[in-house]
Amino acid sequence: MKAFFSVIREIKKGKGDTVTKILSLTIGMVVGIVVLAYNLSVYSYDRFYEGADEIYRIQEWEIVNGQWEDYNWIIRAPLAPAMADHIPEIESATVVFGQESLEYQKGEDYIQAWTIYADTSFFNVFPRPLYAGNPAEDLVLPGQVFVSAKFAQKMFGDRQAVGQELVTEEGSWIVTGIFETVPENTHLYFDVVR
Repeated sequence: MKAFFSVIREIKKGKGDTVTKILSLTIGMVVGIVVLAYNLSVYSYDRFYEGADEIYRIQEWEIVNGQWEDYNWIIRAPLAPAMADHIPEIESATVVFGQESLEYQKGEDYIQAWTIYADTSFFNVFPRPLYAGNPAEDLVLPGQVFVSAKFAQKMFGDRQAVGQELVTEEGSWIVTGIFETVPENTHLYFDVVR
């Protein structure tokens, strides 16, 4: 108790110095916590995938007038199978054609969902627990899609999602599989895989 009163006396005696020190310490701690939280967030990206440290993404860089201008993570489709055939260390390869937010019709309303276009080996590279369907069989034909459990719940409620039709302005698709919803801390978020 004596030490407490001693600290109070010191604060009263040197008000300016003490306030500056406490303010500096507080700002330093807040900045440190923010930097730590940011780093934890960044380094947690895609870590939920099994074998995350073995997943690589190929990017295409565009050079204009000798300068690196832009990059694109959408690579030509034949590249992944060709690399898998010629590089023995590649266990599995997939092609993702794009990612876009589409509106799916639900009665009179629309529900927005991130949609990617991928081949049948997508879930070999980016494994998610499957509640229904087999990508090797049920994602082969055009018009077949896998949806996240969260999106299936939004669209169909308690009804069975497999076999249901999804409709957008582009056309319609049949749900043939359901996967566990992808966490938000990923570079490739998706609710629908076509």
